[in-house]
Amino acid sequence: MYNHETLIKQDDNLALITELHGNRGLLWNDAIGFIPFITKKQHQGLVVGDFVNYQPLDDNSVVIDNIKQPFNKMERLNKRGVKQSIVNNLTQIILVVSPEPKPNYLLIDKFILISELMKCQLTIVLNKIDLSVTKIEHELNLYTGLGYELIKISAKTKINEINLTRKFQDHRSVLVGQSGVGKSTITNLLLSSNKIKTRSLSTKSKKGKHTTTATKIHLLNMNTFLTDTPGIENLHPNIHSINDIQKGDIITSINNQIINEFNDIPKAIGSETFISIDLLRNNTIITKKFELKFNSELQKYLIGISSTNNHIIKRYLFFKSFSQSLYFVPNYYLSTYKYLKQSINNNTITKELSGPIGIVKMADQLKLDKIKGIVLLFIVISLFVGIFNLIPVPLLDGGHIVYFIIRRIFSDSLPEFVTKIYLIVGFTIISFLFLVVTFNDIFYK
Repeated sequence: MYNHETLIKQDDNLALITELHGNRGLLWNDAIGFIPFITKKQHQGLVVGDFVNYQPLDDNSVVIDNIKQPFNKMERLNKRGVKQSIVNNLTQIILVVSPEPKPNYLLIDKFILISELMKCQLTIVLNKIDLSVTKIEHELNLYTGLGYELIKISAKTKINEINLTRKFQDHRSVLVGQSGVGKSTITNLLLSSNKIKTRSLSTKSKKGKHTTTATKIHLLNMNTFLTDTPGIENLHPNIHSINDIQKGDIITSINNQIINEFNDIPKAIGSETFISIDLLRNNTIITKKFELKFNSELQKYLIGISSTNNHIIKRYLFFKSFSQSLYFVPNYYLSTYKYLKQSINNNTITKELSGPIGIVKMADQLKLDKIKGIVLLFIVISLFVGIFNLIPVPLLDGGHIVYFIIRRIFSDSLPEFVTKIYLIVGFTIISFLFLVVTFNDIFYK
């Protein structure tokens, strides 16, 4: 366990970064109060919540001298997928939920995980209890049963304001939660001001709109600080366990089968429930063993990893490209045949057929890269159409081949009514497929 009072007291002789805008911002300590600062080039990693030493620059500002190593970090992934610290040195996370918008329990679980990894106290605040909250209170009992405190308030009508204020005492806290749950309203209540911009819920979507645009620490009293942050739905649990598969690991083999590309992974796993994976990490081979869980919806065992969105493009000369295509096309047809056979055996083929909407949805899931992705998609569709067109169904090319063979056998004396029946059967099959595809497109998830 940790002692949050010790964490606060040990830093009393340093200044706390409360605002940061580029290489400038505000810092605070009880001796000088708030004062503007600038940073040197070597201090570009400065984060709100950091403790720093400083030197006077002039009568009205200071320059950062050095940054103390933070004892915890709240991190998120930026637009490029790189970890970025939002605020450092927290002692408490206040997770705000409300009836509107409805609680996201996956998000609650994520914040609980983050709080435990940060060694931070977490308290759940149920706001807007002036609305109907009976169902939510019952659902939140799961978390109180695990030892997480629940405080019920209405920031708008100031119900239970005193208990809420006491919870912040002697802590460096951060308010987190979905947009629209009332974080800025609670901050206004705690600061006894209306200086922070707030907005009401969107009446159409019942979802909140982000109103906080920059991380800022507010001083509630000498030992109590409140951090207000912008939307932080991309928070990243800071897990660094050697026992896990980590980003950047290269899978060299699974169950002693060499892995050359991502598609080799499901082939190597097959129907095995226990697998052994050899990973290349930092030029060292590491072996991990896992028990897999069966996914009944996908009808397969899952390893829990996905391919990268950054496609690796290999460029070949003309003759090499031609030889690669000779390898790719037959293998594509073979894989398609195996997939169709498996779908028929599992009675899932009618659910997996789709038309334009399903194709667009799949392309989005695959995160295909603009022009190159569209070209690849058209190539794959063309290859599949080639297979489909050769199926011996009337009206298709494969059906025409069968029909002319039959006519050849009967020396072109095939009765006219047989030809009509043959065409009607083909039309019925094609129409049925069209209806199934349209149905799947309308209700495609």
